[in-house]
Amino acid sequence: TVYLLLKAPEFDAALGIIEKFTLMVTALVHDIDHMGLNNSFHLRADTPMGILSSSSGVPSVLELHHCNLAIQILAHAECNVFGCLKPEQTVLAYKLMVSCILATDMSKHAESCNAFAAECWGEALEGRGTAAVEFKTSEHRKMLMQILMKAADVSNIMKPFGAIGETARLWALAVTEEFCTQGDIEKKKDLE
Repeated sequence: TVYLLLKAPEFDAALGIIEKFTLMVTALVHDIDHMGLNNSFHLRADTPMGILSSSSGVPSVLELHHCNLAIQILAHAECNVFGCLKPEQTVLAYKLMVSCILATDMSKHAESCNAFAAECWGEALEGRGTAAVEFKTSEHRKMLMQILMKAADVSNIMKPFGAIGETARLWALAVTEEFCTQGDIEKKKDLE
């Protein structure tokens, strides 16, 4: 999905090669080792990850976990896809990857979308200027990357079901099963 979004001319033109490459890598690792339980569950159930996250003051339990594992995996020479970059590009790639993974926390969805709209389309939304946006600053490009990652992360509901969309149907069933399983666990732990 990220690849297809990046093929859109306005996004392709807005982002540099390092940013596009980083976003593709992020798409691969952004949900690594997802256990089928959401952030709220981990925080309410006082799981070890929930305790670590709340102690650090960051409610994005799973997103921190995904970042940590991605960084550990990319630290191995045979997996270090950023190894071909210059040192300053590597630092940028890691910072952007972490930022984009953290942006997938749904508890911050409205806040992120509103900030993006205000920052990048503020004048157009207020009736001044046009809807055309140029992502010239690094902050604007980072926000665009975060929004593209968020869009890809929740894109399954926009994909066709049936013979042409068997993957989308199976994905929807898996997500539904996750929610039901979490509900059962919450009942057993009296977390309702």
